[in-house]
Order: sequence, then C-alpha cells, then structure tokens
Amino acid sequence: MIFGFAFVLLTLLVPGSVIAVIVAARDRTPPADPGMGTVRRLFVYLLAALGLIAGANGVAWLLQAVVGTAIGDASLTGDTTIALGVALTAVGVPAWLAFWAVAQRAVRASPHEASFLLRHVYLYALLTASVATAAIAAVELLAAAMGVATEAGRTLRLLQVYGVAVAALAVLALATGSALQHVLDAAYRALAGQPPLWATTPPLASNAVRVLAADALVAALVWWWYGHRLARPADDGWPRAAATYAFGIFPGAAAVVAAASVLLYQALQVAFGAGPAVERFAVLPGVLATLVVGGGVWAVHDARARAEAALDPAQARAGRRTSDHLLVAIGLVAVAVGLVQALSAALGAVAPAATTLHGDAWRDPTILGLTLLAVGGPLWATVWSRLQRRAHAETDPERSAAVRRVYLTIAFGVGVAVALVAASVALYEVVVAVLDGRGPAVLWDLRTSLAVAVVAGGVGGYHGAVLREDRTASAAAAPPGPARPAGGPGARAPARRRRRAAA
Repeated sequence: MIFGFAFVLLTLLVPGSVIAVIVAARDRTPPADPGMGTVRRLFVYLLAALGLIAGANGVAWLLQAVVGTAIGDASLTGDTTIALGVALTAVGVPAWLAFWAVAQRAVRASPHEASFLLRHVYLYALLTASVATAAIAAVELLAAAMGVATEAGRTLRLLQVYGVAVAALAVLALATGSALQHVLDAAYRALAGQPPLWATTPPLASNAVRVLAADALVAALVWWWYGHRLARPADDGWPRAAATYAFGIFPGAAAVVAAASVLLYQALQVAFGAGPAVERFAVLPGVLATLVVGGGVWAVHDARARAEAALDPAQARAGRRTSDHLLVAIGLVAVAVGLVQALSAALGAVAPAATTLHGDAWRDPTILGLTLLAVGGPLWATVWSRLQRRAHAETDPERSAAVRRVYLTIAFGVGVAVALVAASVALYEVVVAVLDGRGPAVLWDLRTSLAVAVVAGGVGGYHGAVLREDRTASAAAAPPGPARPAGGPGARAPARRRRRAAA
C-alpha cells in the first residue's frame, strides 16, 4: 500500500473525531475564556479533518497517476484515477487550509484555545496517521527490496545517482548565478555612477565570489561524475528521463521565461515614464544572470535529450511530451493572469469611479497584463499548437497520453471552479449594489471578479471542449465491441408478439 496515507488517516481521524466529541461533551469545567466555543470548535476541526482526508486521497490518486506515467503502467493512469485525484484535491486541500486557518487564528486570539482536548485529539491523530503511514511504506519498501533484490537494487541505485546529480545541478546553477550576479552588479554600478558594493576589493577577488566559485566547482564535479560517469543513457530509463526533462529542460525554460518577463516589465515601466531608467534596470544583473544560467541548463539538457532520443525513442517522446505540457501550463497561467489584468483595467476605465483616479492607477496592471501576454502568449500558442498537431495526427498516440489528460482535466476543473466562485462574488456585489442603490458605480467593485469569471470560464470551456473532442476521437478509434446475438432480448420480444397475435 504505497499510497496508504489516506486510508490510515481515515481509519484514525474519524474514530478520533468521535472520541473528541465524547470528551468535549463530558468536559463540564471549561476555562474562563471559551475561545471559539464547543460547537464551533467541533465544526471547525471536523471539517478540517474531512478536508484533509479528501485532500490526502486526491493527492494520493494524482501521485499514483504520475508514478504510473513514469513507469509506463497504464493501469495506474485511468480516467477514474485522474478525475478522482483532481476532484478530491481541488475540494479537500482548500477546505482543509481554510478551516485550519480558522483554528490557528483562534489559537492566536485566545490563550486558552490551544489547551482544549479536541485540538489535542486532532493533532495526535494526525501525527499517529503520519507515523503509521511512513512505517507501512518503509516496511513495503524493505520487503520489495529483499524479495526482488535485483530490480529493487537497480531502482534504488538509479534514484540515488540521479537524485545526487539533480541536487548537484541545483547547487551549481545557484552558485554560478549568484557569482555572475555579483560581477554584473558591480559592472552596472560602475556604468551608472553608483558606489560599488566592495570599497577596496574588486568583485572577482571578493570573499563572496570566491566562496560561490568554490561551491560551483565542487557541484560541477559531482554533477559530472553522477550525471555522466555513473549514468548509462541506454539503460537508465525513466529516472534519466525525469532528470533530463523535469529537472533540466523545464526549470531552465521556466527561469528564462521568468527573467524575460521581469526585463520586459521594467522596460515597459520606463517607456511609460514610471521612474528613472537607472532605478528600474537595477534588476538587470540578476535578470542577465538568470538568463545565462537558465538558458545554459535548458540548452545542455535539450542537447542531451536530442542525442539520446535514438537510444530509447519511446522514453524520449514521453519525456518531451511531459516537458511540453509543463511549458504549456506556464504559458497558460501567464496568459490567463495577463488577460485578467487587461480586462480588469478596461472595465475599471469605463466605471464612473475611474474619473476620480490618476493615470498611475492603470499603469501597473496594464503593463503587467501586456508583459504576461507578450511572454506567455507565444509560449502557450507555439507549444500547444505543436501538441495539437500531434494529437490530430493518426500515427501519434498524443490523445491517449496520460499527461495530456491530466493537463486538460486540471485546466478544465480549475477554470470552471474559479469561474463559478468569481461569478458568485460578482453576483453578490450586484445584489448589494441594488439594495444600496449605488447603480453603475458598482462596476468599479465588479471589475476584478468579472474579469476572473470571464477568463476562467473561457479557459475551462476551451479545455473542456478539447477534452470532449479527445474522448470522442478515442471512442471512434477504438475497435468495435462484439455484435449482439440475433436471438437476444430485443429480437425475442417481436417473436412473442407475433405468436400471441397468431393465437
């Protein structure tokens, strides 16, 4: 039972909640400050427990789908698994966070709240469930290792090799980026006529840069040894693909996108007259360092992926497909937020309250929207169009890929959920405005919720349509089922009617 957390949590928290109810009911000597009150406390902790159970189940299902995709086991990546994971996670995790936040605020507000037995039962049940789950997972791991020594040992070796390689790569990137930022910052300050950070020591000779250079050198040696000398590209399978795509191409591309967004945002701020260019471009050293390091990580791993694609074409396609969908997700979030900013600014501009505001109130959201659309739009459109071309090609199993279903389901579910919440907020504001007699002035209060509802609804609707199209195409491509026998129930009924008529 690898994903047994939800089961253990359910078996321990539910009886624990019942015990807590009994204990709370028998507690006849509450402290002088009752805190939330017994009924509300029971309500908050019970719903927090239910939310945690649902969220843990959802995360477990999603992890099962991820592991199934990684090891190529189709039985772990069915539509039911993904749908349950998305639904339970989307409902349970926010519910647990919300009610746990209420409980924590009550503890901070009242010194007696932390001493109630109901809270202690909840926390100790959660701790017991966590320890039990960890123990069960450890026992199963050891049993698998002892029962299937060759395969388990090989898997553990691969995880250790590529885990160390990924950690060393992270240290190498951070140390190199920090050292490069120090040097570039000194050069920028010299060009801008600002005092240097080092009064007497040149940047390359400073202790900080020397320490970072030493860290980068050691990390580079470890990464080379584990990622190249100990690795076997032809035999290492999905751990090497994960290290190449999930921990190489994807973070490198994300760093480049983030740095380009910051640079474009500051450039637009300068173009719109928001402060002197010297102050706005003070982030340039960090941006350039991120571009260089992130672009280098991206280029190195992309070259590795292309060179090794011939060794395991199926694994290479699966890894690149996963990386593409991660990039599409980054672009989609950027586009959605950019559209919300732009639409909110447009709605606010036509609101009656806009006449009393200065131009600065529109500059930042407008520039942020333009930046995110300029960076995220081409990224999403380019990668998504490539994935759609693959999906429409009859020879490519893109439609049936688990990572595509996960992406479409999450985009559809989150889009619809956010749209419903935003529409509810907008409707509430309209009702309040009507009751208060505010009239068109309510548009100023509605601008953000309306923008979120429109954009999220569009995102959810589009991805829901694509998901439905994929299911229809998959059903049409599936082999036909066995034909119904000629003497089935549908054929016997007319025969009985004919016999009765003849009689």
